[in-house]
Amino acid sequence: MKIFFGVLLSTLILFVANILAWKMSIGFLGLDTAQNDKIIETTLVTYLLSFVHSFAVIAGLTWMISQVMPLLDKYRKRVLFIFILGLIFSIYARGVFYVLPWSWIYISIIWDSFVWFIVSLVLAQFVRPKHLGSS
Repeated sequence: MKIFFGVLLSTLILFVANILAWKMSIGFLGLDTAQNDKIIETTLVTYLLSFVHSFAVIAGLTWMISQVMPLLDKYRKRVLFIFILGLIFSIYARGVFYVLPWSWIYISIIWDSFVWFIVSLVLAQFVRPKHLGSS
């Protein structure tokens, strides 16, 4: 139950950060609400699917951590592992699926690295090995 709460809290952080990034990018691009609706129709279903996607990414990442848990006995190691995998996910997603200018891709990767660092700090606190020498 503790791990589920950690996954849910990490998902909420990632979800809110993605919404904040979307709203900020719309503001930086100077688009109004009417143009925003033409780009992507932001409905409750869109937000729900975004939350489910974030939850699936965090759950998959937690599964990956569980596979190498004996090696991640220290908090610092778990944070670094989560951060690196999250950054790899971000670079892959931004480089493959986005059709934006490179400057926006770089800015979004920097934003994502900041967000993944926060997510890694939270998730590493909840996902711990069960042996006695771990911290």
